[in-house]
Amino acid sequence: MRAWLVLLSMLATLAGSAHAAREAFFPHLYQDREGAITVYARGDFVDPYFATKALLAADAAGLDVRAAAGAWIGWLLPRQLPDGRFERYCRTDSEWTACLEADADDALLALWLELLHTMAPWHGLSPEWEQSRARAEQHLAGLRDERLGVYVISHANPVALLMDNTEVYGALRAIARRLMFAGRWIAAHRVFAHADALERAILEVFWSGGAGGFRISTQLSETNEFYPDVVAQLYPAMSGMPAPTTPAEAWRHWRERHASSWVTLEVDEFPWGLVALTAYRHGDADIAQEWLGRAEPLRNTPRWNILEEAIYQGLAYRIDPSGIFETELSADSFDA
Repeated sequence: MRAWLVLLSMLATLAGSAHAAREAFFPHLYQDREGAITVYARGDFVDPYFATKALLAADAAGLDVRAAAGAWIGWLLPRQLPDGRFERYCRTDSEWTACLEADADDALLALWLELLHTMAPWHGLSPEWEQSRARAEQHLAGLRDERLGVYVISHANPVALLMDNTEVYGALRAIARRLMFAGRWIAAHRVFAHADALERAILEVFWSGGAGGFRISTQLSETNEFYPDVVAQLYPAMSGMPAPTTPAEAWRHWRERHASSWVTLEVDEFPWGLVALTAYRHGDADIAQEWLGRAEPLRNTPRWNILEEAIYQGLAYRIDPSGIFETELSADSFDA
């Protein structure tokens, strides 16, 4: 047991050193001085889902998000509702106020929990973060359909979506790995088991088999748009689900059918950097690099958002860092 603890300590030290050596993520046109992260550059609208997912994506791509994430958590945490949920926020006369309910409580709460665990020191969450975790975890648990075993969007919209559930799955796996490396074996085992049960439920509820792929919702839909229909087929691979095929095999299958139209940036309003990040993770750096070149002219336009920016910076750092981070930022660039 002592040997394992020593090994974990060494791994934590190495992970911390590697993390400290990363290039920093700069949400400079998206994050204001208070820590709020807007959906669009210099915007007045905050959707916590996009900000939180962007930070996690940048972290996964190898960037150091600690400064941006710390400020973001500090801004959002006091705005968490007593029942654990978050809302969306608008800025008027320099004041942020809740203006819309969250688009999807299940995915947002899972990503928030993942971010707290990812940004926390190895010895665990602070008391304030722990209180937030408990509220978010309790509300998320209440969104699980006991009969189906999957999560519904919200209490007000009890529909289960493939994309949301794979994001919950990915968050659970990330949290479990974090707990494991922190030496919290029992807690890690419990979360891994929860993720495995959700994976089985996702396959049971959404997998239609053969060429049909995944159903994207428990609600019948006759659409066949790039978003959500085509993109949703890749979400299990994005979240690291090993079934019904490995993520790498799922990516190759998706690429054969859809990548040529996706990479032209003509099939949807947004360029979908999440697809590029998935491609890079599974060894397809060429198409990820092609996406970088094609997407660059869209940066900070109406077709770009904080999630695209996070992935763009991360992939640029990984693939072609020259010039991307050399631009000196002016002081006023931090005023969103």
